[in-house]
Amino acid sequence: MAEGLITFKFGKQDGNADFCALDSAASFIGSSFGLIPNVPLPTFPDPAMGAAVYLTPNDAWWIGAAVFDGCSNGRTWGWSDLGCEGSLSIVEAIYRPAFASGSLPGGYHVGLWYHSGEVSNIGTGEPHAGNYGLFTAGEQLLWKEHDSPEDDQGLALFGQFGWAPEEYNDVTQYYGGGLLYKGLFKGRDNDYVGFGIAHACFSTALTSPLIISRQTVYRGRTHTFLSPMGSEDSDMSETALEWFYLYEATPWLQLQPDLQYIVTPGGSGRDALVVGLRFQCML
Repeated sequence: MAEGLITFKFGKQDGNADFCALDSAASFIGSSFGLIPNVPLPTFPDPAMGAAVYLTPNDAWWIGAAVFDGCSNGRTWGWSDLGCEGSLSIVEAIYRPAFASGSLPGGYHVGLWYHSGEVSNIGTGEPHAGNYGLFTAGEQLLWKEHDSPEDDQGLALFGQFGWAPEEYNDVTQYYGGGLLYKGLFKGRDNDYVGFGIAHACFSTALTSPLIISRQTVYRGRTHTFLSPMGSEDSDMSETALEWFYLYEATPWLQLQPDLQYIVTPGGSGRDALVVGLRFQCML
């Protein structure tokens, strides 16, 4: 291993810790901001055995590639059923252009994934070997309160996109984005305020009257569905809007009130309002 150039990782791991992750989106409670919903990476609470290699040829580029067990299970060591449902391979590149390496940092991601396990065609139920998709994302600090390189107070913008073939994936397209401001109010330098929008387009095959029972692999786990999610009159998309304020009460305690409004949950449900409060305690 060459320090700072090539890094290897092996063992049971959270794939989302290194792949398909944006710092600007990490504070949102909605899971789609943390991991694009049609990218089936192993993540909490079900990490997977895997091997990864990361290459940093210069300050502008980061390239990562990994192979994970295709059926993650956080309740076992991961050796007994290793590879029984195929494997998940992923490659991602992050580009940080010159303008994003100065006082206004940013990064632009593009990646591909392939799952070698068997998946059913949503419309016909026929088995198919392999599933795949692509994703892209980016984040950019737009404005800083101070010119110091160490200071990160200011306004950041992020965006996400994911695609997977609708024949084998419930979510065929995903679009997400948002704004995050650190230190908006005077004297509250470590507080965050954020607003985000997540929009998922469901497969049109989910309205097929032929769907009686089918299986699909989602984030490394096999799920069985007994009926379609919607009808031919369904919107077949879901949009979630989220607002939050993360308040640092003490250096070891954070309080985060959160408001979410979800339009047509599951593509056919009634609009829903979600109000929550998250506590984070550093021990």
